[in-house]
Amino acid sequence: MCPVGATSHSDEGLNDMAYNRCIGTRYCANNCPYKVRKFNFLDWNKEWRDARNRVRQLLFNPDVTVRMRGVMEKCTYCVQRIQNGKIRAKAQIRSGMRPGTVDGAIPDGEIETACQEACPTEAITFGDLSDTTSRVAKLYDDNRAYSLLPELYTKPRTRFLTRVRNPNPAMSSAAAASANEGEH
Repeated sequence: MCPVGATSHSDEGLNDMAYNRCIGTRYCANNCPYKVRKFNFLDWNKEWRDARNRVRQLLFNPDVTVRMRGVMEKCTYCVQRIQNGKIRAKAQIRSGMRPGTVDGAIPDGEIETACQEACPTEAITFGDLSDTTSRVAKLYDDNRAYSLLPELYTKPRTRFLTRVRNPNPAMSSAAAASANEGEH
């Protein structure tokens, strides 16, 4: 839907955004049923253009590009962390440190996204859905898992788990009473 082809998905299902190609047409924001794309109205680079601030610019994370004003933003599931994990796994296989893995398979839980690492309750799980033994695949197939707007048939890869709530106390006592009556 992007007229300039700035956004696409990789074969792994990740959002591959070419930020230097985006011209801010907002097609993706207007057509996104989830409304997760946001337009970058602010010019975050303005104060770093001066020559005196070039040294202060080194304080920022070099893996994250501070985009110019006028592009669309969306979470990319920490592509930098995923690629670094793949590179580490490949290097360990070549050096013989990781025997028994198949074709550079990365063990479950080795790559953590920034939001997953920052969440103290472990409410966010990230991993390979094609590996049926992974934690994320088991949670994806859980009875409590649901997708947003399934009627639009967008096939989202992000799923949520419903909250387990305590039942109404009146109902649980009624169920316990009927179970006790059956024992007599």
